[in-house]
Amino acid sequence: RAAAQTQTITIADTVDDAYETGAGTRSYNGLTYVPVSEYSPATNASYTAGGFRFPGLNALNRATITSATLRLYVTSATYDDIAATIYGHDTGNAPDFAAEPNILATAARPRTSSKRTAYREAMGVGYQDFDVTAIVQEIVDRPDWNAGQAVAFTLVPRVFFCFGCQEVTRFSDW
Repeated sequence: RAAAQTQTITIADTVDDAYETGAGTRSYNGLTYVPVSEYSPATNASYTAGGFRFPGLNALNRATITSATLRLYVTSATYDDIAATIYGHDTGNAPDFAAEPNILATAARPRTSSKRTAYREAMGVGYQDFDVTAIVQEIVDRPDWNAGQAVAFTLVPRVFFCFGCQEVTRFSDW
């Protein structure tokens, strides 16, 4: 039995983080932050989902994942509330956001059945940790998973049923 190991994987390329608005605008190159913003309706340009891709996860196929944390940096004390669901990209090797820019379209970027609700208010500037153990376990259990491949997470905000109301978070991965 292999000994437990800890890995810290950071975003490696400018196309490894992205966002998509409800109106279909996508951005993935040279971002200083990734917004995640709930709004109603979900087709509005102010409704924004974020994505983060981590290449080189060195976990064997069907390895037991005892702990996995998505650590993101909140860049603004003004934009520091989140109400979203974290999903994994349901594939054995997540493409970067230049190759597959969709975050919201589940046909293009299918989601794991495992998910994590992220609801926090007034987080403040600094690192925030989100437990994604079940999501990573589901991905490495896939038959097409091999050690060293990439995982991606999407943060899909809830639809906020309040006219003119909005909750926004600005994350960076560094």
